[in-house]
Amino acid sequence: TLDNLDIWPEPSQWQALLKTVKQEGKAHNFEAQLCRKEGDRFDVLISARELEIDQQACILAIIHDISNRKVMMHALQESEERMRVLMQQVPTGIVQVDMAGNVTEANPTALSILGITNDPANGKVNMMQLPGVIKSQLDLPLRAALEENTPQTAKAWFKSSTGKNFYLHLQIVPQFNAK
Repeated sequence: TLDNLDIWPEPSQWQALLKTVKQEGKAHNFEAQLCRKEGDRFDVLISARELEIDQQACILAIIHDISNRKVMMHALQESEERMRVLMQQVPTGIVQVDMAGNVTEANPTALSILGITNDPANGKVNMMQLPGVIKSQLDLPLRAALEENTPQTAKAWFKSSTGKNFYLHLQIVPQFNAK
């Protein structure tokens, strides 16, 4: 049996799997760690079902090694953290908008330039409706980029809602597939 194979570095995981199967008749994507013959641990997902073979109660289990997936997820999380830190520290304004022009993400530099003081991720700030954007006609290339799914470039003087003047050079790059 699986409990006799000495593959459970944490016997409590085996007990938890058994308990789930006994109570629910099955377990789906139960995450655990097992040991190889050499002794090294690896991460797995186990799906198991209780069944009877020749009037003997059995558990049929499918074990899927997810070690590589875990390594990749960890690398992705580290990469996302590096990008988050970069976005927060870069001296260039970066803004992400949805198809309607609502700001979904913006770094502190962009918030300062645009004079946005509330959290733009709530979808209540629309780039194409900001007075400074309209006055400097920067809404036109933004609208074109969103409607035509093509990169746009624009340069203009911009006066933020806080009264600061900036000369903006926009690189607008759509990151979606037009439908």
